[in-house]
Formats: sequence, C-alpha cells, structure tokens
Amino acid sequence: MLRTALAAAVFAAVAVVPAQAASASVLWTADAEHPVNKEWANVAAEAGRVTRVTSPVAQGGYAYSIELRPGDNPGGYGERAELGMGNPTAAGFPLFNEGDERWIAFQVYLPDDYPINFRSWDCIMQLKQLGSLGTPALSMGVERGAFTLKNSATNHEDSQQTPIKWSGPAVADRWVSFVLHVKFSPSDSVGFVELFGDLDGTGIKPLMGKTFMHTMKTENGVAVPSQSRIGQYRDSEAGAGVSHIYFDGYTIATDRASAEGNAFAPAGVAAPASIAAIDDQLGEASASSQGWNGSDAQGSSRPPSRAGIASTGSHTSKKARHRRHRRTHARHRRHAHHGAAHPTGERHRAGAR
Repeated sequence: MLRTALAAAVFAAVAVVPAQAASASVLWTADAEHPVNKEWANVAAEAGRVTRVTSPVAQGGYAYSIELRPGDNPGGYGERAELGMGNPTAAGFPLFNEGDERWIAFQVYLPDDYPINFRSWDCIMQLKQLGSLGTPALSMGVERGAFTLKNSATNHEDSQQTPIKWSGPAVADRWVSFVLHVKFSPSDSVGFVELFGDLDGTGIKPLMGKTFMHTMKTENGVAVPSQSRIGQYRDSEAGAGVSHIYFDGYTIATDRASAEGNAFAPAGVAAPASIAAIDDQLGEASASSQGWNGSDAQGSSRPPSRAGIASTGSHTSKKARHRRHRRTHARHRRHAHHGAAHPTGERHRAGAR
C-alpha cells in the first residue's frame, strides 16, 4: 500500500512526453504506425498474440490485431492480451495525473469471432490506476450485445463493482469510433467524462453528455496516476473461446479536434501526428521494453530499440533530447500487486488490470 502511494507521488512528478506529436495539442499517438514498443510501455500477452496488420485498417497503414485464447494468463494476472502504458511503466510513456484534462480517441473493430454477447464482464479499454487497487477507475467493454462505459463503484481500493454509465449497440465487422473527454480527479464533483462516437457509420455524435464522477483512485488519500490500456481482458470462467479484436488510431490530445484529426484520419494516409518520424521525435537511444511479448508487422519476436525522450511542448534540438534521455534512462520497478474483486464479486489478481 505504502509502496504504491510513494510510487504514485514519483510518477506524478514525471513529465508526460509526446511520441509522434505534430503539434503540442497531440500528446501521444499509439496508432500502430510504429513498432509496438515505441507506442506502448508494455505488452501483457502471450507470445505472438499482438501484431501489427495491414488489414483491416481504419487509419494510416497499420492496425493492431490482439488475439486472446482460453487460458492465456500472462504474468498470472488473469485471462488477457493487452497493451498498456503502465504495470509496469517505462520512462517517457504517458500517464494521467490529477487535474489533467484529456481527449482520447480511437477506433475498434470486432470481427466475427469476438464474443459480442458475452454474459460476464470484459474490458477492451481501461484508464486504469497504477498498481492494483481493484477494478479500473474507468473502462470500456463489450457484453450482452453492447459497448459499455463503466466507472468503479468507489475511488479507493475497496471498489468491487463497476456500474455501467453508458451502453450502446455493438455490431461485428465494422470500425467503430470513440472519443472520451476526461478530467482526471478522484473527486465525484471534479472529475468528469464526456463520450462521443460513431456506432453505425453515420458520423461522430454525442453518446453521453458531460457526467461528473471520480476518474481516478486514491491510496492513503493520494491520487494514483492512471494509464491507458487496450486489448482483451475477460472473466476466465465465462467460457469464451479464441477471439480477436482490432484497434487503430489511439490518440491522446489536449483538444477534441487534434485527437479526432489523428485517430480518424483515412486509411492509407499518414495520420497528422505520425507525419513526423518517431525516431526524430524520440531520438535513437535504445531502452529495452518491459513485458515485451508482441511482434512487429514482419512477425519479429525481438523488440526494436525504444526511443529516447522529448519533453512535452519542447522544441529543443535532437542532441538536447539525447542528453535528457541519458539522464533519465532508467527502468521503473514493477508495482506491488494485491488481490482484488472482479465486478462480479469473484476474487482475482488485478495487478495488471
């Protein structure tokens, strides 16, 4: 408990740095246009389950394909195949701190083998606190024929339920777009979420108006930073089979237009935030990716070197970025993991959730 709280204080002081930002408004893109471990801090999946593919694609030239098979349990933290910015973290990858206001946009595709009518809980996207602390503060899933947006019942470790705040029809074999506007706070009167999306191909429209709720969790009264996660994470006892899901365009920005402009750029066209080469944005200094189990578009199981760091909004030279990288290049320790309860009340290990 204390270790997690101390870690939260440390991460709160770490600058969030852009990967491929074309402007200061786009803070990070993880849209599959670059090797996985240049866009995500870690891969929580069995070997070969996460790949970059050229079809289906919604934006740019690549999308992420994420496969989950019964019994997949990487690290012993439940049936999942996920990409994450934390648990464990890596230097330079973005976290959400108290007071941050962010626009998060992405596209998701459910193929025929995805269990749209799953009768238990699952997660396809999480804004999950570092460490454990039970259920994620915010999450999206697919169950009983619907996309859902959920909020943990409480803003502390004891939360065991994730009430549904919004739901809408889920359909297979089409790209669906989502935009979340989130104010990060553990307070129910300060934090909020707005949700926009295109569920049927008729264009982005409001799905849930501005709704106040806690969007972070606390430990010992201190807000714990949150991280992005995408993929599949589900109840292992519900009997789902092999399934796939595709993601494209994942973008974090400070305004709606910037987030949507990158996440919903046309297929086959370089997205605005990806025009600037990632190697130029981040430098060439390498750092091995923690938790790597993915592969690139050519199927290589060896992670490419991860880039160096450039601070948010910085226009400093590449040499300056290299110097800063050398000063900050260090791996973060994995947080302590604790038992917690599923939304269904089942006990589980939620350390990486």
